[in-house]
Amino acid sequence: VILAGGMLSMASVQLEALRGGQRGRHLAQATAIAESQLEQLQRERWTNIPATAWTAPIAVVNSVDSAVVEAEQTFLVNWRITTLTPNKTRAIDVQVAWAEANGSNRNVLLSSIRNNYEGL
Repeated sequence: VILAGGMLSMASVQLEALRGGQRGRHLAQATAIAESQLEQLQRERWTNIPATAWTAPIAVVNSVDSAVVEAEQTFLVNWRITTLTPNKTRAIDVQVAWAEANGSNRNVLLSSIRNNYEGL
C-alpha cells in the first residue's frame, strides 16, 4: 500500500514537471515571436510604420516535429505604434497571447522606441 502511494505521488510529480516544461516552452516561443515581430517593425522605413492602435491579432501556429506534424500551440500576435515626438520617435509595442491547455491565458509584451534616423 505504501509503495502504491509512493508510485502515484511520483506519477503526479512527473506529470506536473511535463506541464511546467510545456508552459516554459510556450513562454520561450512567444518571446521569440514577439522579438521577431519587433525587429521586423524596427527595420521598416519610417513612413511604413505610422502610429496605429492595436492591430487585429494574427495567428502564428507552432508545430511539433515528429513523425506526424501537428499543431502544438497557436499564438496571437498584435502590435501598436505610438508617436512620442512628432517626426522623431515612436514607441512600438508587440504583444503575443496564447491559452495553455489548462485554460489559463498568458501573454508576453515587448516594447521599443524607434527613432527617425532616416530623417523622413
